[in-house]
Amino acid sequence: MTFTPHLYFDGTCAEAMTFYADLFGAGDLQIMRFSDASGETGLPSSDRVMHAQFSAGGHALMGSDVPPGTPHQPQTSVAITHTAPDTETGQVLFDRLADGGEVTMPFAPSFFAPAFGMVTDRFGTHWMIIVMPG
Repeated sequence: MTFTPHLYFDGTCAEAMTFYADLFGAGDLQIMRFSDASGETGLPSSDRVMHAQFSAGGHALMGSDVPPGTPHQPQTSVAITHTAPDTETGQVLFDRLADGGEVTMPFAPSFFAPAFGMVTDRFGTHWMIIVMPG
């Protein structure tokens, strides 16, 4: 059984998912906009993203913008956890996510892992970056 995170954005999905795909080295980013749907669907004609997806390390991350006029709250009660292969890679990922965002817990050694940190990126997504004990 797998669970695939789906993130909601308010007009920044394409930018966020492009950033995440680059950050995690994914080459299969797909972006479908509301304007790509046929008029028969009744969906609004908008350049907002209806569905975006990429995969990295055998796992997928999905996202979309909320439809125009729909209330939006950034990811408030969820965080995406990413396990980095080593402390150096974890630090690079953490620093890029922190650029323009807000660090909740600095990336540093902890009692349960060689390195762990929490950050909210500039798109409002909460991340936990961890290096598992080896």
